[in-house]
Amino acid sequence: MFEARYFKKIYSKKRTIPLNTFIMWQNIRPILIAVLLLNCTSIFGQGKNSELFRGLVIGMQKNNAELHFQKNQNYFESIQFGDGVVFTAHPRNFIYTSMVKLEGLRLYPRFSELNGLRYDMILKYLDQIKSYFVEGLDYKIAYQSFYWNAPYKWLSKDYVLGLVLESPNKKTIIHVHPIEYTVYDAEVLNIQIDILSKDLWVGLQRSGRIGEASQLVKLNL
Repeated sequence: MFEARYFKKIYSKKRTIPLNTFIMWQNIRPILIAVLLLNCTSIFGQGKNSELFRGLVIGMQKNNAELHFQKNQNYFESIQFGDGVVFTAHPRNFIYTSMVKLEGLRLYPRFSELNGLRYDMILKYLDQIKSYFVEGLDYKIAYQSFYWNAPYKWLSKDYVLGLVLESPNKKTIIHVHPIEYTVYDAEVLNIQIDILSKDLWVGLQRSGRIGEASQLVKLNL
């Protein structure tokens, strides 16, 4: 009983704040609020600026990236880049640094892995992808191979780069190019879109893993 009365007395005791402390708090409160707002703006702004693609963020942990995919699976399985131009993404095509942090992803035309695309469809897809990002989202053309939208000539010239686009915030590189591979002894034509962080792209270039085989290339980055 004594213990209960003792604690009741302590916590029910009225407390007063010295006048000088109250005045000091009133003076610094606006400054603290301003600093807090600035930090919040910086944090949220950084997340927005480092977006890789549709909610996937550069440096995102692997489990978070896969969770984001699962929550938005319907969208990632049917990504629209214009009239009839539909691509798909899958976590197996996500690119990580040391298998931990997200730095890129690859997209392929939907339902095209086995049979590829007809030549005329590839031309349509390439042109509409360029229009979607350059005219629609204000991406800058960093590089464009002469035959970037003529797959047979592009492949015969042993080009590597194709079309290279840079995002308005200069954080993301989009690399669009034809590809050719073999399925059941048949040659198949298709398209690949690589969406990479600019840091990863620059690193790959410096290491010599990305570049034209037939000519020296200087990107407009």
